Amino acid sequence: MTTQTQQAIQAGQILVVAANAGHARFFAREKKFSPLRELETRLHPESRMHGRELDRDAPGQVFQSGNPSEDSMGEASDSKRREAEKFAREIAAELKKARSRGSLERVVLVAEPSFLGLLRSKLDEPTRAKVVLEIPKNLATEPARVVQAAIDAAF
Repeated sequence: MTTQTQQAIQAGQILVVAANAGHARFFAREKKFSPLRELETRLHPESRMHGRELDRDAPGQVFQSGNPSEDSMGEASDSKRREAEKFAREIAAELKKARSRGSLERVVLVAEPSFLGLLRSKLDEPTRAKVVLEIPKNLATEPARVVQAAIDAAF
């Protein structure tokens, strides 16, 4: 989150993060059932790239099996996972910074299930304690009203 976004979160508000491996949106909410106010969108285009594009500068591949797609698929998946972990780490760092400044009291995480696990694992304990709700759904690119409806249904 930018400093401007962190300042936009007022005391007592709920911060909502809707994310997947390549897209994160930050919203503020006055209280449980009030409308969401979108603060910021952050993209991580590397997570959307194909593994071969991510590894373009990597040394040549050596295939040990008779099926080259087995090895290249594993490496592509590893590259994509590394990028997803990097993005989760960036989001977690932003949340920690907001918490440290005192502008983060409550957080709702709405994320694609595997990314939610990555994000959760990257949060430090004091920031994780601020999470009041987790929704394992990929709503990062959905309209704010869809994100809001999912949160309202879960509360």
